[in-house]
Amino acid sequence: MYELNPSNLNLIKRVEIDKCLDQATTTMAHPHNLEDENWITLGTNFKNLLPHLDFIKYN
Repeated sequence: MYELNPSNLNLIKRVEIDKCLDQATTTMAHPHNLEDENWITLGTNFKNLLPHLDFIKYN
């Protein structure tokens, strides 16, 4: 991933996304609402050697 200059779209620097995000690097757009008013979503985690999926619950 790269940081861009918004005025001319030139590349500023390479960004290590795993340093910016704690839990998952991507999440699905449509979370699922639970009966207890919490919700869960599915996320992809790239922090280990192989990408894997995580279920993330928000209270």
